[in-house]
Amino acid sequence: MFVCAARPHGTTGSPGQERSYDAKVVSVSSSQRQLVAHLDKTFGDRVRRARVTQRTSQQGLVDVLNAEFDLGWHQTTLGRVESGSRPVKIAEALALAVVLDTPLDALLYGGSPILPGVTAADRAYDELAELQRLIDGRMRELRLEATDAVVRQAQQRYLEQQEG
Repeated sequence: MFVCAARPHGTTGSPGQERSYDAKVVSVSSSQRQLVAHLDKTFGDRVRRARVTQRTSQQGLVDVLNAEFDLGWHQTTLGRVESGSRPVKIAEALALAVVLDTPLDALLYGGSPILPGVTAADRAYDELAELQRLIDGRMRELRLEATDAVVRQAQQRYLEQQEG
């Protein structure tokens, strides 16, 4: 728990006079502390994922950010943001969200979809459909291999019968 000083009242703050404050007690959970402690790193990871998903280079993203929002960033700045070693200002975070066409809360908290209009269920369905496609392809390959093996065995038996 933290006690935050809120509004001073009752004094002018002249030398020798003490100020008193109304206090507000704030309770912060361990998960909230953890979120704040790792926010720069996780934000950077989410920016990188969104950029890579859109197949945009760091320099390409920086060029758009500078042209549209005059951030004055270099490719190395974005690299440091993505690695979590450089915190971003609120305006920079919003600019990244706009250019990446990603909700700001998705970059901050990760709970929203990375692509607008695409839900987590949509992404999961797409991933499952891709896995099913891969499994079906592998099953076809295995059937062909098995068929080839049976044909080779039959040919081998036929040749052995012809020789014997």
